[in-house]
Amino acid sequence: MTKNRRIPVGALCLLFAAVAAALPACAKKAEGPSYDAVRAAFADPPAEYRSSPLWVWNDLMTREEIKRQLEDFKARGIGGGFIHPRPGLITPYLTDEWFALCAYAVEEGKRLGLKIWLYDENSYPSGFAGGHVPAAMPDAARSGLRLRTFDGPPPAPLDPAPLVVLRRTLTGIEDVTGKVPAQGTDAAKYFVFDVVKSAPSPWHGGFTYVDVMRKDVTEKFLDLTLDGYKAVIGAEFGKTVPGVFQDEAEISPAGGADTINYTPALFAAFQTRWGYDLRTNLLSLFEQTGNWKRVRHDFYATLLDLFIENWAKPYYAYATDNGLAFTGHYWEHEWPRPRVSPDSLAMASYAHMPGIDILMNEWSDAPDAQFGNARAVREIRSAANQHGRERTMSETYGAGGWDMTFADQKRIGDWEYALGVNFLNQHLSYATIKGARKRDHPLSFSDVEPWWPRYNVLADYFGRLSVAMSLGRQVNRVLVVEPTTTAWMHYSPAGPSEEFASVGTDFQTFVRLLEAEQIEYDLVSEKALQEFGSVAHARLKVGQGSYGLVVLPPGLRNLEDTTLALIRDYVIRDGQVLSWVAPPDYVNGLLTEDVRILQESFGDRWRNSGPDGFDRLRATSPQDLAFVGLPSANRLFHQRREFDGFRLVFLANADPAETVEASLELTGGSAEEWDPFTGAVKPYPFERRGGRVGLSFSLPPAGSLLLCVKDAKAKPVAAPPALAWQEIAPEGGLAVEPLGPNVLTLDYCDLVLIGRTEKDLYFYDAQRMTFQAHGLDRNPWDSAVQYKTNILDKDKFPAASGFEAVFAFRAVKGDARDFADLRAVVERPALFTVAINGKEVRPLAGEWWLDRGFGVFEIGPHVVSGLNRLSVKARPFTIHSELEPVYLRGDFRLVPAARGFELHPPAPLAAGSWKAQGRPFDAAGVRYTRVFTLPATAAGESYRLELGPWLGATAEVFVNGRPAGAAAFPPYRLDLTAALAAGRDEIAIVVTGTLKNTLGPFHNAPPLGRAWPGSFQQGAKGGPPPGAAYSFVDYGLFEDFRLVKGVIPR
Repeated sequence: MTKNRRIPVGALCLLFAAVAAALPACAKKAEGPSYDAVRAAFADPPAEYRSSPLWVWNDLMTREEIKRQLEDFKARGIGGGFIHPRPGLITPYLTDEWFALCAYAVEEGKRLGLKIWLYDENSYPSGFAGGHVPAAMPDAARSGLRLRTFDGPPPAPLDPAPLVVLRRTLTGIEDVTGKVPAQGTDAAKYFVFDVVKSAPSPWHGGFTYVDVMRKDVTEKFLDLTLDGYKAVIGAEFGKTVPGVFQDEAEISPAGGADTINYTPALFAAFQTRWGYDLRTNLLSLFEQTGNWKRVRHDFYATLLDLFIENWAKPYYAYATDNGLAFTGHYWEHEWPRPRVSPDSLAMASYAHMPGIDILMNEWSDAPDAQFGNARAVREIRSAANQHGRERTMSETYGAGGWDMTFADQKRIGDWEYALGVNFLNQHLSYATIKGARKRDHPLSFSDVEPWWPRYNVLADYFGRLSVAMSLGRQVNRVLVVEPTTTAWMHYSPAGPSEEFASVGTDFQTFVRLLEAEQIEYDLVSEKALQEFGSVAHARLKVGQGSYGLVVLPPGLRNLEDTTLALIRDYVIRDGQVLSWVAPPDYVNGLLTEDVRILQESFGDRWRNSGPDGFDRLRATSPQDLAFVGLPSANRLFHQRREFDGFRLVFLANADPAETVEASLELTGGSAEEWDPFTGAVKPYPFERRGGRVGLSFSLPPAGSLLLCVKDAKAKPVAAPPALAWQEIAPEGGLAVEPLGPNVLTLDYCDLVLIGRTEKDLYFYDAQRMTFQAHGLDRNPWDSAVQYKTNILDKDKFPAASGFEAVFAFRAVKGDARDFADLRAVVERPALFTVAINGKEVRPLAGEWWLDRGFGVFEIGPHVVSGLNRLSVKARPFTIHSELEPVYLRGDFRLVPAARGFELHPPAPLAAGSWKAQGRPFDAAGVRYTRVFTLPATAAGESYRLELGPWLGATAEVFVNGRPAGAAAFPPYRLDLTAALAAGRDEIAIVVTGTLKNTLGPFHNAPPLGRAWPGSFQQGAKGGPPPGAAYSFVDYGLFEDFRLVKGVIPR
């Protein structure tokens, strides 16, 4: 059996600064730290439990900016960041300058008490080192084995030369490699397999992705990247630098759909493991010919071995030996397709912190889904349980769009944490949003966001939740075998089959039912069973996981011979198996009766689920946590963690529209509610039922609850009496004021280029034309990785080069003073000459908006009533001359017109839609203020704020100018009892918008919750659209908020 290397103790020990003395040594196995230590850490989470975003270095990085951004992280409650090079990076990667800046970031992080993680690639997928690996090893390029079919002998010579040639005969397939007859000699079908290489790509620095099924490639990658970091910051490995993130390393073949995975060692490795020649069986990977199920099974099993042995294990060993926690993720959303990664759950065994990514804000529980796909999250939690890993990581929110709200972020995060994630890695935090960078899978966890100053509420929330969901142990006694090897048998790159599709859909449906039934279970890969499985009396063990019930789920039709051997030993030793399928007919892809015979021999221990399968499951493996009254179609998820003397239970309702009400019962003697928003702990109503407690709960849409159930008995706590609520009348009217100037985004222009004028161009089309006119296919900062200085080296344009873009807008003046404060915002102002109606204007010294690279120009004095033209001229052209939208800011009201919008004089705001009141592009927000006169609060009385209909990123509440909390989460209420005083009280609600309405995408009805770069790259069909056709989110407080008083009914 392969032994799991242990990460050094120092890299995994809990680093509680405030409670270090209260914590036991890391070597203690039990259920973690004491109640007092957990509460102390929960109240003020240490940095290692706080979130750490992918900190995108996508600019010419400087020490000043690094320092500023890290201090900003600290101020917002962030625990650190992953240094993440990404398209737009100007500083040359893996140079002395790069490593010096990284060392400075670590120095600053140490000073601030932040954790600075490494991200191992320039963009992704991991392995090519921003082009440095293929530059050093040209033969390391990713390859594929391509199939070409000929009627009759293929022409000679073929280019490239074939690796294998097969011929179909009346009796089967014969290998005619090197013996192909001349054309025209027969009419048989010939199958030619040749090796194709990936074409060079700007994404790979002008090189290609590499073959990570070669150990020498992995070693070169580690040498170029991690050894480089080790030389300058190795002393902080396992300390300020906790670990390293690998991103989506993969083995998909070059060449497209007609290829299969290939590496030079493939045929030899296959022959060694399976004892027959793959060459003569290659056609079985495409067609149902020969012993095709066996060949496909053996092929993908071989690929998995090559991937693990040559990438995962060497990387894991390097990280272990150097005190780094190895984290990141593979492309788990391809499951059950084995083309990119044959078994991501198996790969998770070789991570100190198993990880996934959950992109976008779109619920789906399909096999390839992200948010909503419980299987993907369960996989990493299961691997962590089985290998004794405390932490699990999720790269979350990527491509979710600028429109993501605090409620969205909490809903997604709660769902992940209930399923087993306990380290939130936000995707992304841009160093800058200049140029194309703002369209790189937004949003951004940085000060470009209007809600960023208020982010501490979520930073603290997830920090506390991470403490609660990291410590102790999740104890699951049910093991579900994932049907990955079944999918291997049915997968063909030639096209999907019903059998293959059913593996994914049947298993995914089963996982959905397990979650709805609140079964506590782990998943297991058959590769992990092979590597780490063992048997004791009535227990099947996987590493540190010990299970009393093994479940064979829907979709499972094949078992590995090693799995079958374990199960045979397990049932012989009184182990229990519950099967939702007939005994699998295949072992290692070969038809057999062995599984059926084994089940019949142990029918009292290996039972079928029948129509009441989940009742049988609970009877066979009693669940300590029992729910009563849950609807069958619920989206409630939970996690229970055991400690010495208490347990924590987290409940999350992922339904965005429905409240979940039910009760639960579990072992214990008393109950508390722990509030992740505030850190407060208070008694929770419960009943005692022998040695167990019963609790009722009601979770609003996207609501959650963290309970602590202690063994120590206490007097039952009754639910508080229902209060009678009455509205308090305000004094005077609702005061409404915007938090900043209004905004208009101008995203269409006329382009003057090489003596010609192109009219009414969407900015992205105009931008691409400017680069094409100067010898480049497109903006190189858009989707390319710079190898050394190969993008900067192109910056050699003549003095007469350049372009002029003219952005037009209409203003309707009431008098001469209207729009006097109007300002234009142009990116990279030093590169452009800006003029308004022919009058050149200069950027205001020291002023910027949104991003420090966005210059501000005063244009109000030159604006006329009617058509205005704002010219942005680049002369000469530079590699940084990215033509982007222009923004207008000032005191105005927008009115939709036949082409875009017109500026009109402002009007007072009221409750209601910002869009309807002429502020559709505004994101900064609006303050709504009411005044109340209140008597002294009597005993038993409460006050709460109720928002009513509203929409925004967040809604912050202020009482008499002091922050009182957020009403940003359903049911949009906030207890104000402690914040109010007798007499006059001013209550203000600050509703903040999002950059979706400022930065887009605006055109072609883009969906919310998803924003890939391509979403921004297409303008409206037919030229500039009418203003009414722009896509916005309609933000605002649509009705006045209410203050209500609660009293105990007499």
